[in-house]
Amino acid sequence: MTSSLSFEDKLKRMIYLNHIDPHFYIGDPDKYQLDMSLSRHDTMCQIIESDLREFFFVLDIANKDVNLPRRSIIFFILGKLIGTPELKPEQNQKISAKITELIQSSEDLFNFVKYYTKWKPASKIPSSVQKIIRRFYTNKTPNELANCVAEVQGMYKWSHKDLIKLAHFKSDSPLKNTVINYILTGKSSDKASEEELKVLDKIKSSDELRKTKESVDAVPILTTHKFSIHQVPSSLQQNFDVWSAAIQNMSISQILPYLLKLYKHSFLKSGSTISNYLLDLFTNPMQINNVYPMEVFIYMKRFEKGGKPMDVKLIQYLQEEKKLSEADLKKAQSRPEIKCPHIVNALNKGFDLACSNFVPTNKRYMVTIDVTAEAKRAHCIGSKFLSLQEAAVAFAIFLLRVEKDVIIATFKDDKIDLLSAGKKVSFMDLLKKVTEQKSAYSWLYSPVEWASSEKKHVDVFVNFIHNSYANKIPKEKNLTKAKYEPIVKYRSKVNLPNSKILNFAPAERNITLYGETPSNVLDILGFDTMACRVAECFFRGAFS
Repeated sequence: MTSSLSFEDKLKRMIYLNHIDPHFYIGDPDKYQLDMSLSRHDTMCQIIESDLREFFFVLDIANKDVNLPRRSIIFFILGKLIGTPELKPEQNQKISAKITELIQSSEDLFNFVKYYTKWKPASKIPSSVQKIIRRFYTNKTPNELANCVAEVQGMYKWSHKDLIKLAHFKSDSPLKNTVINYILTGKSSDKASEEELKVLDKIKSSDELRKTKESVDAVPILTTHKFSIHQVPSSLQQNFDVWSAAIQNMSISQILPYLLKLYKHSFLKSGSTISNYLLDLFTNPMQINNVYPMEVFIYMKRFEKGGKPMDVKLIQYLQEEKKLSEADLKKAQSRPEIKCPHIVNALNKGFDLACSNFVPTNKRYMVTIDVTAEAKRAHCIGSKFLSLQEAAVAFAIFLLRVEKDVIIATFKDDKIDLLSAGKKVSFMDLLKKVTEQKSAYSWLYSPVEWASSEKKHVDVFVNFIHNSYANKIPKEKNLTKAKYEPIVKYRSKVNLPNSKILNFAPAERNITLYGETPSNVLDILGFDTMACRVAECFFRGAFS
């Protein structure tokens, strides 16, 4: 599948997909893709055999990409690579320097250490890795170091205290050493100067906040130091006053996952302080400007539907192991009926504002949606509160809002049915049009065949299809024998050699494949904000 790929293309896929084959799997890569596949291992070997220039070139481009789906993958690769016995000393030095350059935050540092220690024992950290850790702390002023630790004490079972001890870090600056001493001991000197106390103020307040048990003590700290809810002890995360103070220090992306929790605590009642703040925030063009539109839409639907349904395995466990009665099981599976139209309306407006600020690709799109019985029953891995067709309509709406040239269709056996949909069509109106359509089966390349026969120029075909679509195609049709020929022929016929196909197959973690995939064909298995970002990178040519 990857034999025809250039080294550069393999590197790009590895960074953007965590895979060399043209598939993106949603979910935690540490859970599903930590082990090195043969193709990724071979690419790592190619990096070791190279002069590293091409590898660094690709890394630098990805590092600057604001749409990069999983920045942690950069450190997954570098953590695996550094210290590899096959590397020459000068290569190891260059990689160490590149890691130092790319680590921009505490999260980057913790990701690098997490992945490095997954491959090598933590008890034997070499001097080259200790130097990378020391450089991170050396490059920070005393104030920056204190703020850094105040905001993020640790991640992935590592803390700043652990890393400072591990790297034997000391500074030439007495003021910075005061901060380091506090990190290591949790104490400051009784003889600390006014300057030292000022530098330590935020980090000491952060510690005080994490230990406080009263909201009256927490609120002034939150207000003064702009801390978020993440730094508040769980015992106070159900307090209205604490949330009123903390929420003003959080970005929209940080707030969205908490909407359901805020609703369950009755903090979103119309007219409440928090509710009024969120209404202004979600409808403020300046605030929503940097938020990815599909992130707003997906969390809006999650909120509207009362969260995700109970996992099938958990239901089975409750039935078979816990012997729950039918009534108790039904109660456990029920989701709250959300009665919060003012917040939903504000999120809808926020989605439209985010779309209006989003930079279009200026490509020509065709979105085709599976309307078979299987597809209508299917829900999305990663977003179980969304059906396959709801996810498809949501993404189609996003493209209609942002791009100038978008065709919407549904599969109709080995043909398609075109749907009329304007730029401002509502989600419910388009969903109604889609659900009214029916098809016995779907053929992945019917949109391509239609575009070819109509001599229609399409830069990107987006298919939403059930993962087992091929099983429903009548054998006498012989459609699957064509494999990938339709897209190859289409590219040649209309002179669009880089025309892309994106297949969203969100119901399962597998899909029917037909031998070696041509370039610019991608399968995304599952559906969530991350999947949509990968699609965006694919559209913009970050990888092929």
